[in-house]
Amino acid sequence: THHYLCNHANGDMTDYIEEAILKQYSEIGISDHGPLPNEPFPRMSIEAFKNVYLKEFRECKVKYQNKIKTFIGLEIEYIFGMDDYYHKLREEVDYLILACHYYSGKPGYEMKSYYDCNTPEKLLEYTELVEKALDTKLFKILAHPDIYMLGYPDFDSLNKICVNRILDAAERNDVVIELNANGIRKGKIRNENGKMVYAYPYRKFWEIVKARKSRVVIGSDCHDPSQLDDMAMAEAR
Repeated sequence: THHYLCNHANGDMTDYIEEAILKQYSEIGISDHGPLPNEPFPRMSIEAFKNVYLKEFRECKVKYQNKIKTFIGLEIEYIFGMDDYYHKLREEVDYLILACHYYSGKPGYEMKSYYDCNTPEKLLEYTELVEKALDTKLFKILAHPDIYMLGYPDFDSLNKICVNRILDAAERNDVVIELNANGIRKGKIRNENGKMVYAYPYRKFWEIVKARKSRVVIGSDCHDPSQLDDMAMAEAR
């Protein structure tokens, strides 16, 4: 679930928690985009994280303690050389979600958008970044691991190798991978065979997940309280 502080979502924690109670959820995790210094796009600021986000959660945790179990987390990019910063964030929240919207497989290299993950070299960079990030053991969940399919819609032999490498990294670090309902909300793309499919969740990716019996959570990735348990979530399930 997201939050108004990320600058591209609606609603505050109360809105999402009350929607979860209405839909008879037993627990909910609030996990807006985490703050990063010099981030390439505007997210929650460090000041807002400390003075608004955490404060709001503490108030909600007490207010709704007899109605639903609540957790606080952050969805965040992995930037090389910042492990100490992530450790400090991890002390403030219940969990961190790794989400590679921007990626670089090597320290010091320019961060690239996942929309441009359109060559074998870039796919390998994305895969290496996920592996290295998960091997820090800082993250509990890997968000939309197949999001790179937006730029790399050909499920070729390299793609299959990279899927298995990503799942290997998740399994050895006890990370749950997320089947993301927001990809369904974004609609379909045309794959290498001319067929209209979801870029993510990408069925062939998840067939490998199923065969391996990897641990999975279905994430709403909602940016509005009305999306918490909508038709996209029903289709994702």
